[in-house]
Amino acid sequence: MTKAKYLRNILFSLLFTSLLSSGVSLIFTKSAIGTQAATPIATTRGTNAYFGSLDIVSDRSVSVGSNSLTVIDSTRSESTQLETQFVAQSPQTSPKQLQKLPRRIRRKVLRDASQRSGIPTRRLSIKNATRKTFGNPCVFKFGEICTREFNPIEGWEITVLVRGEPVLYHANLDGSQIIVDPNAKFTSSTKLPKNLATAVLQDASKRSGIPVRRLKIEDATRKTFGNPCIFNFGEICTREFNPIDAWEVTVKIQKRSVIYRISLDGFRIAVDPNANL
Repeated sequence: MTKAKYLRNILFSLLFTSLLSSGVSLIFTKSAIGTQAATPIATTRGTNAYFGSLDIVSDRSVSVGSNSLTVIDSTRSESTQLETQFVAQSPQTSPKQLQKLPRRIRRKVLRDASQRSGIPTRRLSIKNATRKTFGNPCVFKFGEICTREFNPIEGWEITVLVRGEPVLYHANLDGSQIIVDPNAKFTSSTKLPKNLATAVLQDASKRSGIPVRRLKIEDATRKTFGNPCIFNFGEICTREFNPIDAWEVTVKIQKRSVIYRISLDGFRIAVDPNANL
């Protein structure tokens, strides 16, 4: 191998390596031409934002501009011109596609807000929905004190207008997890479901020995409790955020008012330990 060929191989190796490391894709086209030109040439053109201005002169002269690359080989045969194009390809994603909340998530969020507020979904509206990466499950669940663990969850931050007031929701990308801000205030006109009211009254009757017909529910409010400890009237609880959606129910037992908490599915029920029933 002659010295000139050796240098040419090194030059082309460096140029191809630089372009490939910049993430471009290659499209090669080869075309035969006649011997009309007095000087045979081989031209390589490309697009690469990483090159500045450069001129190299040897058996092949190279000119690199801000967005083009040209290599001229004076040693090529007279019958062939090799043209190589480098086309930078980057995925183009419409901002509208990124910010369009999937319909199934929209429905689930509005349905949840409707159940909590007692307002029909047709009278609720989503003010804003933004794609967001939550650092870890604690942050995703609105935890007040979270570790710096990086266990990201891709999802949505959604603002729903309830009676003109913004309520914040978090949802993961497939909509399998919908979390509402536990500090959100829902003024609900929804009544305590009958099966939950019955469960509370039956428990109060067993504890007090007073027939159900002589007990009365004075008040019932939908609430989200931060974790099972808080739900169970714990006096010293951790900051763990493992929310339980439930009702807080006040039962009139003779002259006393006793507070109960019952989960939405009725599987969890807790009574204020200070009630002394």
